[in-house]
Amino acid sequence: MFSGISNRDASQRLSADLAGRIPDYVETSSDPFDVLRFAATIGPREVERIERRFREIELEAVGSARPTVGAAEAIVRFVRDGRRVAIVSNNSSVAVQRFMTQHDLQHAIDGVYGRDSATLHCLKPDPYLLNRAVEDLGTTPEDCVFVGDSVSDVIAAHTARISCIAFANRPEKIATLGAHSPAATITSMMHLLSVQ
Repeated sequence: MFSGISNRDASQRLSADLAGRIPDYVETSSDPFDVLRFAATIGPREVERIERRFREIELEAVGSARPTVGAAEAIVRFVRDGRRVAIVSNNSSVAVQRFMTQHDLQHAIDGVYGRDSATLHCLKPDPYLLNRAVEDLGTTPEDCVFVGDSVSDVIAAHTARISCIAFANRPEKIATLGAHSPAATITSMMHLLSVQ
C-alpha cells in the first residue's frame, strides 16, 4: 500500500466496515486484499462497497505517501533513455494516478493499469493487468520487464511470460520472493539505475 497508511491499518478499517460475521483470518489479517476477497464471497454489492472504501483509504494514504527511494529516478532515467513505462498495480488506478501527479511523474508514464470495479476479479496474480499493459503499449512480453514487490507480482509476471525483477523492500522478502524464481532480486530501487 502507499506508505502513508500501513496495510494493517487499511485492513482493520476495511474489516470494521464489513457487514455480518467476519472470520478470524480476515479480522486478524494485515492484508487489505484479504478483506476485499472475503467481501467478494458475500456478494457483488458488498465487494463494490468495500472496494470503494478501500479506494478512499488509498486516496487518503496518497496525501502523505513518499516515493520509494530510487523509483522516481529510475522512471525518469528509463524515459530519458527511450524506454516506455507503465504502472501495473493492484492498488486503485485513481490512487496511483493521483500519486504520480502529486510527485510530477504523470508525464513519464504511458499508462496506469490498476484496480477498478471492472478488474476486481482479475488482479495479480492473474496476469490480466500485465497483458493489458503489454497490448496497449504495442509491445511483446519478451520486450518487457516488470518490477514487483510481492509474490503475486512474480507469479503474474511468470504467467504473462514477462521477466520479473523482484523488489525485496524488507529483508524477509528476499527468500520469499526468491523462492518464486524472479529473473533478479533487488533490495533498493536505486539498483534499477544500473540496468542497461
